[in-house]
Order: sequence, then C-alpha cells, then structure tokens
Amino acid sequence: MRQRSLVILTSVLTTGALTLTACGSRNDDSKGGDSGNVTVTIGVDAPLTGQNSATGLGIQYGAQIAVDDANKNKTVPGVTFKIKALDDKAIPATGQQNASQLVAEKDVLGVVGPLNSGVATQMQQTLASANLVEISPPTPRPS
Repeated sequence: MRQRSLVILTSVLTTGALTLTACGSRNDDSKGGDSGNVTVTIGVDAPLTGQNSATGLGIQYGAQIAVDDANKNKTVPGVTFKIKALDDKAIPATGQQNASQLVAEKDVLGVVGPLNSGVATQMQQTLASANLVEISPPTPRPS
C-alpha cells in the first residue's frame, strides 16, 4: 500500500511540474483558433498490463487525477491538459517504440514514466533529443 501511495503522489507531483511548464510547449501550433486555448498532452509510459500493471496503472491514474484537477481549477489559464497513456509492458524495446510515438506527437509536452530502469534507459535518448521532459517515478535498480 505504501508503494502505491508513493507512486500516486509522485505522479501527481510530477504532472504538476509539467503543468507549470505548459506555457513553454514545444509546439506553438497547438493553439486553437482565435480563442488562444492550448491543448497540452502529457505522455504516460508504464506497464499497464502484465506483472507490474498495478503499479503502472497507479502511475496512469495519478497523472490523470492531476490533469483533471488542473483542468477543473484552470491552473494554467487557456491550457487544457490531456493524458496519452502507453503500455510498455516493462519491455525496453516497447518503451523505445512508445518514446518514438510520443515524440512524433507535437502536442506532447513531457512524459511521466517509465517505471522500470531498463525501459528508462531505452527511452532517454529519444526523449532528450526531442527536448521532452521525462519524469520517472522511482525505478528499481537492475539486478
């Protein structure tokens, strides 16, 4: 239970950090018409299925709670947040594919995750090359 609470708290706090950087979106084309509204997507990469899914889903749900709260309270005026959650299945190659997919979407501002250090290692270069923020909950050290 303690680990689950830590994951949710970490996700909420990291999503909040991404919220604070929303005005610095890497793509000015995300502005909607004359209204000046911007939609910012926060990627979530975690094991949403399989053996680590309980923790991965905690990351996803924690990020969603933070996004819902930011949208409801208009934390960043003119910005609407949404989540794009991808399942890495705790497999490094899948995480790499997910990183490439998130980089290709211009309204993605940053990524919460991954959970596993092996997956993080595979994603880092792709995300860094695209100037995407990657905030990973505590990842276990590889054995």
